Amino acid sequence: MQRIECAVKKIIQDIGNKRSGNEGVARAFKSAFSKAENKHMRFIGCKNKVCVVNVDTSGWLYHLSLKKEKAKAVINEELGSKGGSPPVDDIRFRIGEV
Repeated sequence: MQRIECAVKKIIQDIGNKRSGNEGVARAFKSAFSKAENKHMRFIGCKNKVCVVNVDTSGWLYHLSLKKEKAKAVINEELGSKGGSPPVDDIRFRIGEV
């Protein structure tokens, strides 16, 4: 019984650590886009330097896709990619629940 309890605690802790790693990226995303744009998108997460963002309509998907490179530069600057490899290589926008 103790082994199961320890395993569950470790899994929950690992999930929390992964989420906290994405919190900084999520904050950087909010600052890279305007208030109006943030109302139409939701940061989902990052994996292997690729971030996924849900967008509510195809019109906003197109609009945000046009700003992708500029947003990526702002995000990487805010997260501190000076000298090393950038924390975010790509942003993938998809239509989904916001």
